[in-house]
Amino acid sequence: MTPDPANAKGYSDIFDIIRPRSESPEWMIWVFVGFMALFFGLIYGGMVLQRRREKRYLNGAFNRIAVEEGLTEEEEKILKRLAETLPNPLIIFSSITAFESALEQHLARLSGDHDREARYMLLLAPIRHKLGFDNRPVGLPLRSSRDIASGQRLQVGVKIDGEARFCTCVTVESSHEGLLISPLLRADEEVFREASPDDTLYVRFWRRGDTEYQFRSHLLPESDPDRSTLLLAHTESLKRIQKRDFYRLSVALPITLYPLPDEETALASPDDMRLPPELTDKISVTLVNLSAGGMAVKGNDELIPGAYFLIDPLKTGRFSLANISCKVLRSETRADGDYIHHFEYSNVNGRLQDRLALEIHQLQMVHR
Repeated sequence: MTPDPANAKGYSDIFDIIRPRSESPEWMIWVFVGFMALFFGLIYGGMVLQRRREKRYLNGAFNRIAVEEGLTEEEEKILKRLAETLPNPLIIFSSITAFESALEQHLARLSGDHDREARYMLLLAPIRHKLGFDNRPVGLPLRSSRDIASGQRLQVGVKIDGEARFCTCVTVESSHEGLLISPLLRADEEVFREASPDDTLYVRFWRRGDTEYQFRSHLLPESDPDRSTLLLAHTESLKRIQKRDFYRLSVALPITLYPLPDEETALASPDDMRLPPELTDKISVTLVNLSAGGMAVKGNDELIPGAYFLIDPLKTGRFSLANISCKVLRSETRADGDYIHHFEYSNVNGRLQDRLALEIHQLQMVHR
């Protein structure tokens, strides 16, 4: 379609403005450039203004929350430095995951300077306490001895004249100075009176609902001379034991196993477990080792992997095995024709697992 010649002049004027041509006046080109510069300048200026407003809001909100949490000005500066790596700095006040993530990134920037890391962790101790991050959720593993909660029981060992002695202690407080603990028995205080700050202390503990941890430490001079309380040096390296790596104690105890009909029966709590009256079958085996997560037995009968059994409900002794159900993981045939069966506990809750771990630890320490 041919354009109307009458409108050609109008179209040409408009095109000269929005699409300057070489024959267009030079001032139009500069007007166009100025217009575009103004347009993008306004956009950029708006973005800068918006960022400044957001930063001013975040700084004000950060300061208000820090005051509400009881942080000092120095503590607020430290926490703000940590929060710089987070998309939303305010989340560091409410999320222990965000706090730990920011802390790990900051420690990584220290390039392995352990002295600076230690000093920084000392500064963070009161901040952790004020934000309520002293007691980590069970889903988050402990990363250092500073995370050990008050009331946590520890097995603390020391070698005196070449002989290892282990004692049960309870955590009183975790402060920036160290881990304050107290022996549960007065007789254990005598053991630590012979220990010096140069002696290595071997510490292990079971965290309810989590797993076993181990670390090494030493006494700090601030410990009570009478050893009713001990101050242990903090460590940043806790060894977290995988459940398959629970300490296994070798034993030789006769026990009785009753086959269970199904998984549903096996998963009943030990407190609610009742041996079905119709189950009269049983097998006699010898317990050869056990841990807080499972056990191994020796017997004459072949067992099918995946089968469930109940440990003798009338079983009494130094291990809390009565009414525990277990599942056959695998079996091995010995040269003498007997079988070694490996079991995993099916209905052990955190409280019972704590008790088993403690019983195994105590017996292990007696025979070290």
